[in-house]
Amino acid sequence: ILIGAGLYLNKHNAPQSGESQTLLSLDVAQIDKITIQQEGSAAMLLKQDKAWLLPKLEQLPADKAKLQSLLGKLETLQTSWPIATTNSSHERFEVSKNKHQRHLQLYQGEQLKAELYIGTSPGFRKVHVRKAGQEAVYSAKLNTFDLPAEDDQWLDKSLLAAQNITGIQGPDYSLEKQQDKWQLSADLQGDLDQSSVQKLLSAFNSLRITEISDEATVEDPKPITTNLRIKQGNTELNYTFRKQGENFSLSRSDIPQHFGLTEFDYSNIAEVRLEKLLLKPEAKASPSGQLQN
Repeated sequence: ILIGAGLYLNKHNAPQSGESQTLLSLDVAQIDKITIQQEGSAAMLLKQDKAWLLPKLEQLPADKAKLQSLLGKLETLQTSWPIATTNSSHERFEVSKNKHQRHLQLYQGEQLKAELYIGTSPGFRKVHVRKAGQEAVYSAKLNTFDLPAEDDQWLDKSLLAAQNITGIQGPDYSLEKQQDKWQLSADLQGDLDQSSVQKLLSAFNSLRITEISDEATVEDPKPITTNLRIKQGNTELNYTFRKQGENFSLSRSDIPQHFGLTEFDYSNIAEVRLEKLLLKPEAKASPSGQLQN
C-alpha cells in the first residue's frame, strides 16, 4: 500500500507528458549583454542607453527587430519532458560544453542570468537545448539561424537609410521640399516630376547595406565616385557612393566606416541625374496628366 501510494503521488505531482513548461526564468528587459559562440567565431552585443551596440564593430548599432525577436523567443521558450537526462547524451545531441552548435550567454551587468547550449535539430524549427549545469536535454521551438555567431550578422542593415528628407543635392540637381511639394533650385530649368522624386526618396528610405567593406582598392578598373548631400531638418548628411568594377560601396559623413551595397540600391540613388527627375515632353503635353505628390 505504501509503495502504491508513493507511486501515485509521484505521478500526480510530476509534469504530464506533453505539458509545456518555461525553460528560462528570464526578464529580458534586464538583459544588457549577450554572447553567442560557435566553433571559430563569436558575437557580442551590449546594451547602452537603451540601444544595442556591437563593440567589436566600433559600436555600430545592432538590428533591434532581430534582437527583440530572439529575446522574445527565449523569454517564452517552452519545453515538455526532457528527451535525455544523461551526460553521455550531450555529445550525441551536440549540447555539451566541448561540442555544441551554439553557446548562448545572457548577462545583467556582470551577472550571468541564463546560459544555454544549442545543438542539433530534431525537426522543422526545433533544436535540442540544454541549460548549463543541468543534465536534461530538451527539444524546443527555436532556430539555429536565429543565433548567428558573427557580429556582422547582427549589424543593422538599415543604418544608412534616411527618413524625413527636406533637401537633396545631387551631381547635377538640387531639390528642396516646400509646403509638401518638391521644387528645383532657382538656377535650374525644367518641370519637376513629383513621382520621380518620390522614387528617389523611397530609395533613400529603404537603403540597405550588405556588409562592412574595407577601403582597399585595385588600380584597374578605376572607381566611379558620386557624392550627394541630403537635409533632414537642420542636419546635413553627405553620402559618398563608389563603384569599382562589379563592387559597390557607400559611406556617410557621420559614420567612419565604409559599407557594401547592392547594384540595385546604387543605381536607384547614385545614378539618378536631373534628366530622370524632369517631366517627359509627352507628359507635359497631356491635358489630362495629373501628378501625385
